[in-house]
Amino acid sequence: MLRLGCDIHIEKPSMDVADRVADLRNRVAWLKNVEFCLLGDQTDRITKIKTERYDMETFNSSLRKQLKIPVEK
Repeated sequence: MLRLGCDIHIEKPSMDVADRVADLRNRVAWLKNVEFCLLGDQTDRITKIKTERYDMETFNSSLRKQLKIPVEK
């Protein structure tokens, strides 16, 4: 912003923890609505994909333990 000559300073309103939690819950609900709108009523498909992803992550973590590969963060 400084390169463009803009001197804009946006202050975040001070929110307590309860307000932040409520805001995050609203965002999660909004994202779930967006997901439903984009994918329609494909809950079975979504559940299957999530299950496959979880199984793959579980397999990968057990394989790392067997091969003693450090977990990257």
